[in-house]
This record gives sequence, structure tokens and C-alpha cells, in this order.
Amino acid sequence: MAPASMKIRQVLQKRDEFIAPYNRGSVTPGSATVFRDYIAHVYRPNKLLLLEGSSRERYESVLRTYLLEEFGDKMLRDLTADRVQAFFTRLAVQPQSFVAGKGTVSRILSLQSRRKVWTVFSSIMALAKKGGHIHTNPAEGIDLGRDAVGRNGQPFITPRQFDSLLRIMPEPYATMVYVSVFTGLRVSELAALKWRNLDGRLLTVEEKFCRGHKGAPKSDASNTTVVVAKSVVNRIFALKGITVSVRAGRATRVYRVVKADGPDDLVFQGVRGGGPLNDGNVLRRFIKPAGEKIGAAVVNWQALRRSTATWHKRAGTHVKDAQALMRHEHEATMLRHYTQIEMETQVDAVDRFEAYFQHEAAQMVN
Repeated sequence: MAPASMKIRQVLQKRDEFIAPYNRGSVTPGSATVFRDYIAHVYRPNKLLLLEGSSRERYESVLRTYLLEEFGDKMLRDLTADRVQAFFTRLAVQPQSFVAGKGTVSRILSLQSRRKVWTVFSSIMALAKKGGHIHTNPAEGIDLGRDAVGRNGQPFITPRQFDSLLRIMPEPYATMVYVSVFTGLRVSELAALKWRNLDGRLLTVEEKFCRGHKGAPKSDASNTTVVVAKSVVNRIFALKGITVSVRAGRATRVYRVVKADGPDDLVFQGVRGGGPLNDGNVLRRFIKPAGEKIGAAVVNWQALRRSTATWHKRAGTHVKDAQALMRHEHEATMLRHYTQIEMETQVDAVDRFEAYFQHEAAQMVN
């Protein structure tokens, strides 16, 4: 507590100052747990294992890359709001190194990436607070800063670009993309779609499959039955009569796109083995190259789903119907994150505004 040469009165005063936070309840014995140990013995077995496979992998990546390196050897009570804010400020202003191919690149972490780091850290500290290790969550109220360069919306594609995309993509991937846009299904839901999930023009979403991990849909709103266009049903069933040729060395092998169509068989099957499709491989080998050929800046699974919401707006779909078809729990989610602003609709709005003014002005003159 103190050097042996210190007077007893001073030692007792030092003792009282040390135990005061414990007596007040502002510091708990569990707060002395080292962050790295808390992750290993509490957070991973109690919280991380409850996450779906792909989310768990993202959380683990954030832990390894940022949080354990920064806070690993510190006690939970040492992770004050000031220290946490300093960490996120550095992420916002100092370039970070990333492995890219065989080399490394250095750039400032985007606001979206900083928000992902914050989400993981906040989840950890919320569990620590719930378990009584700390009394406040130091992640609350943290300022993540802004991006250095503003962004004008999120990428999506137009109907004309989509039509061009389909024309140059092979099957079954073209139909997979078609169903994605016309239904708004997430790629994990497409990968898990089975023949029994189709009943006339009704499509039921009851499972998802993402890179080796099966699970329930993202939310209760996602786990439902929706109406689909006739062209979607026709295109899906047309897969049963399609074969594709694949080069295998000097030979060419022919495969049926649908190898089995029993109730529990997948609609979209691996060309060779018939197993679930890997969404990353489909994106990298077929969607992105096709997008580059048609001149679309960014085409990915998220952009396709974003296009669905944007087209519903342009088609005049009522927002409640669009919400149900996209299977969002709240209208705000679709409007804020998926429905994008189109230049054509802004031109129409400005022209209508001008016409309104001219009409009202003419009435005043008359």
C-alpha cells in the first residue's frame, strides 16, 4: 500500500482512498478483470457463440484487428470514456494499415468501418455492465467523427443496366440475380431456398445459408411468405431444363443446373456437386465481371436489394406494401437505407414544382 517509511496516518489515509470507490459501488471487484481474459472466458462463450456464423466471423475479425490489440492487457475499469474516445479518434484521423494482396495499404478507416468496430466494443461492454463487472458502458456517447469525403447515396442499378447484366451472365447465376431483384431476397435466403418454399406465386422464406452456416432468417419480419411475379416463378422452373458446359482441362463437361427437385432440394445448386452456392464466389466470378462490362460502378448483392426498394418507389408501390415485400420490420429501415434518390425523379419533381409556380402566378395576373 505504501513504503515502510510512510507514517501510519498517511498509510490509513491512502488505504481509505483506495477502497472508497469499492465502498461507493463505483468500482466492482470484477472490474479488475483483464479485457483479454474477459473476452476469452465470458464474452466468447456467453455471447459470441449466439451469433450466426458470418456475424461471428466479423466480430472475431474486429476483435483480432483492433480491440484486443488496443485494450487486451488493460483492466475493464481502465477503459474509461476518455480512453475509448481517444482510440476512436485515432481511427478517424490516423491511417491504418491493411493487407491487400501480397502487400499492405494504408488509409483512414471509413465511418462505416469505425461504426462496426464501435458496435463490437459496445456489445462487449454492455455484457460486462449486465454482469456487474462495470457500472457504465464507456462506449455510450462516443463520437465516431465523419467521413473525410461525403457520399451521394448508395450504389444501385437501373432497369436498363439490369437487363444488360442478365444478358451476359450464365445460368443459374442470371436467374439467381433475377430472383434477387424481383423478390428482394437476401443472398443468404436465396442460397437456402428449397422447392417446397414455392407454392404458385407464393414464396416462403424460412431459412438462410451463408458460407457454410445455416440459420433462421434475419428477423421475424423476414421469416414470412410473400407474393412474387409470374416471371419469377417461370424463370425458376425453367432451370429444370437447362444444362451448362464447363471446361475441365481439355475436356468439356455438361451438367444439369437442377440435379434434384424434391421438396427439400435446393433451388439454386452448385453446378458440379449440387450443394449450396457460395455467394462470394458468385459475386466475384460472375456478377462483378458482368457489372464491369456494362459500365456499372458497383454491383453486389446489397446493391441489387437496394435496387429492388428503389424500383418499388419509382413504380409507385405504397410504402407499406414495399415494406412487406422487402420484409423490413420498420418503414424507416427501407426508406433510410435501401430506397435511393434517382436523378430522373428529381427532374420530374423540379418540373412539377416549376409548373405549379407558373400556374399560380398566371392565376394572380388574371
